[in-house]
Parts: sequence; C-alpha cells; structure tokens
Amino acid sequence: MTEVVPAPYTEKWVTDTTMTLLKEIGQSPVLLKKEIDGFVLNRIQYAVLAEYWRLIAVSKLGLSNSHNYDAVTGAYGNLVIDENNH
Repeated sequence: MTEVVPAPYTEKWVTDTTMTLLKEIGQSPVLLKKEIDGFVLNRIQYAVLAEYWRLIAVSKLGLSNSHNYDAVTGAYGNLVIDENNH
C-alpha cells in the first residue's frame, strides 16, 4: 500500500498520473485528502498491537493464552491485508 497525499496546490493531473503509475508497478495506492501525522496503516497497526499486548497481559491471569490471540490476529491480518476480500 502506498499513501498518496497531494499538497493543496498539486494539480489533479499529477495526482492522477501518480495513482496510475503506482497501480502499473503493482502498488495499491490510497489517495488521502489531506496530510495527517503518521501513515494511516501504521496508526491502525499500532492501535491493534497495543490492544493485543493488553489482551496478552490479561491472559496471564488465566483467561486465555497468547496462542489463541496469535490465531485471531492472524485471521484478522488476512482480512485486512487481502484487498480482494471486500
């Protein structure tokens, strides 16, 4: 995945050409309307990872185990990563 974030003054043809080029070379471009702090995927990934570690901490109390969470996150990761799954 490649995030494309044009500046307010970027001409539309530049953004369109960039999106087309990225698709032609096998990337999955995502067009953002404005710049944000950090990359979108990284921000989501960090939130999921933080919750994962909180769940692992709870599992030490005997509620579950890390293997179960690995299985769940693996299934979740496949859903998120497989863009043809929509």
